[in-house]
Amino acid sequence: MATSKDRVFQQARTRIQVECFLKLFRLRKTTEYLEASEKIRALEVRRDEADSLLGEAKSVYIPFLNKRPDLQTKYRLAEKRANEAEKSLSDEIEKTCLRFGLIQWCPPEAHVTIEDAPCFIQPSRPIVLVEPPRDRRIDLNAEADREMRRKLEQDGTAEEPPRRHTMADKEGWLTLKIQTRAPLPELEAALRIILRQNRFDPPKTRNRPDKNALALQTFACYTETPDFYSVSKALHRRLRVVKCEYIRGHVLVYGQKPARLSKQDELSDILSNIGDDQAGKYQSHLSSCSRCNNAKNADQFCKKWAAYVNQDYVPLSEQIRRRPLDRQSREVPKDRSN
Repeated sequence: MATSKDRVFQQARTRIQVECFLKLFRLRKTTEYLEASEKIRALEVRRDEADSLLGEAKSVYIPFLNKRPDLQTKYRLAEKRANEAEKSLSDEIEKTCLRFGLIQWCPPEAHVTIEDAPCFIQPSRPIVLVEPPRDRRIDLNAEADREMRRKLEQDGTAEEPPRRHTMADKEGWLTLKIQTRAPLPELEAALRIILRQNRFDPPKTRNRPDKNALALQTFACYTETPDFYSVSKALHRRLRVVKCEYIRGHVLVYGQKPARLSKQDELSDILSNIGDDQAGKYQSHLSSCSRCNNAKNADQFCKKWAAYVNQDYVPLSEQIRRRPLDRQSREVPKDRSN
């Protein structure tokens, strides 16, 4: 059973065939096409005569070419005339096809069916691509070419990468001329094919409007009330979701994630508040911080004092990486089986 897409394709194909048949039928009745066809007919007769003369020269002169130089000249002249006649005929056919918009030349007296008409003449395109200026063109194969040259210099062999072409400019804009009188299904099908052939690389992440709306709403709420807990209660979302959506909203608005101080910057800020006196750091901080003064264990100290205490902490993996191998570990163990 034919689907709706198949029916649309069949209808468009039938319309194209009828359009090509009518164009070809009207073209073959014009005086210009008949005159061009007469020229082609005359060149075909000339070509046939030159081919017949060349055939006679092959049968007569080839057995005696090595013995008589004068026969070599006659044979080469006949071959030259045949090549010139063939070239003149092909140039005239190409010129006629280019002049009348034909795919291949069709004799005026030839019988052409509706199904075969698109093989002779091109249908009118509903959408035409407009090529961008030279200074705004983009080359999608530049990166692949550089990678191929690098592999060729390193390994000596490289595979030819698949080529991609586009008529879009550097900013991604594609200029089209659309025939609005064409049927809408045909326009949609042609536009879909053109976009697939000329688009850039697809985006790496999905772009969902509902998620973007939530991210922007979270960002707006946090801008008014800079407290994630209050925003989570207002939006009825979990705290972790609110923080993630705030970052996405910041990226959508400013194009980058929110700025955040690194751990080294936070540590230097904390240590500058504690003081530079090595002997009086502990007492001065205890006298000014009520939380550290009343702390019963290490977990109850404040953030500033914990950062000061742990500033020289190095993880075990980093210690193992930095630790030089001792002499005993470098020695190969001896075989003591004997």
